[in-house]
Amino acid sequence: MKRELNRTIGLRVKRSREAAGLTQEKLAELIDRSKEAVSNIERGVSLPGLDTIQTICEVTNVPMNSIIDDTSESSANSDLRARLNATFSNLSDYNKQLIVAIADMMMAHDRK
Repeated sequence: MKRELNRTIGLRVKRSREAAGLTQEKLAELIDRSKEAVSNIERGVSLPGLDTIQTICEVTNVPMNSIIDDTSESSANSDLRARLNATFSNLSDYNKQLIVAIADMMMAHDRK
């Protein structure tokens, strides 16, 4: 169970880092950790503390629950959600509004 948690959180950290356009080296620098520590987190070898997760979330602009939330959501959907959150936070305000409008149209279409 713990090993699965480590892998899940590690994968979510990796997806958030990638969506933010950061290398492991750059993320390590921004969170004041070594590249090896970031690699160990992403591979599920080690589980970061909440303070480190919070810093990673601040740096990658993703909500903390996208990294630590333990829902019944599939791993694939969870990874997509983390990528979407990170990508969305890096968009201009205009493009954010455009994405929301597109999502609204998609949901309206699905309700039909």
